[in-house]
Amino acid sequence: MTAINLYASGPRGLLMTDTAAYDDDGIVHSFVSKSIAIPRLRMAMATRGLISTLPALASRIDLMAASFDHLIDEGSSFIAQWFGEQDHDDATEREFELSAVGWSESRKACIAIQMASIDVPGRAAFQWSGGAVIIGPNPHMHDLVAAGVLVNGIFDEGNIEASLLKVLEIQRSYRTRLGTDPSLPERHCVGGQAIVTEVTEHGIAQRIVRTWHDRVGEHIDPSPPANVVPMSREQQRRLKQMRRGRA
Repeated sequence: MTAINLYASGPRGLLMTDTAAYDDDGIVHSFVSKSIAIPRLRMAMATRGLISTLPALASRIDLMAASFDHLIDEGSSFIAQWFGEQDHDDATEREFELSAVGWSESRKACIAIQMASIDVPGRAAFQWSGGAVIIGPNPHMHDLVAAGVLVNGIFDEGNIEASLLKVLEIQRSYRTRLGTDPSLPERHCVGGQAIVTEVTEHGIAQRIVRTWHDRVGEHIDPSPPANVVPMSREQQRRLKQMRRGRA
């Protein structure tokens, strides 16, 4: 289950994802970028579902949309048409969720939007929904409060990037069952790196904001490595001095 968290308010939009790709048993087989920036449209997008859906859908949007506003206004129809033209081997390949954040020229603000290829509660297939903060998968309310993300029932936007990263750490701690077979064990599914894409009126920036210790060929384990002891401030100071001496 890919973690996809979005924020959009006024001049700034953020999209944060992890990078772990895994098999049906939750064993990591690679680390991949799960978000794509489309600078021409001043937007970034991520999908949940088959990994191959993201680049294919991004190419279609880049080809069909004249602007991010055009995607908001008419994207539902041309994305649904594109998806209907694809060959699907089974039911799981017919399910995806698209999340995007971009600059709306008509509204003079960043907007976060989301759609799915199937009906979900409160939203029909291929219809946009939006909000200032969109989080998936949804953490438990008490976890958000304990992490300081929810304060008096309000999402902490004081340092929104830090808040989204706290949400990602909560999502990383959860287990989920991969597939519909109830006999399958639940696995941790969020890992690799945390990548944030920032969108403004003037452009797009993308960077890694956290790297975890996960390895290819292993299950994701959110607990810190047992053999790693954090450096003290004095050790950090000495290390900086040694680095300056070698420069």
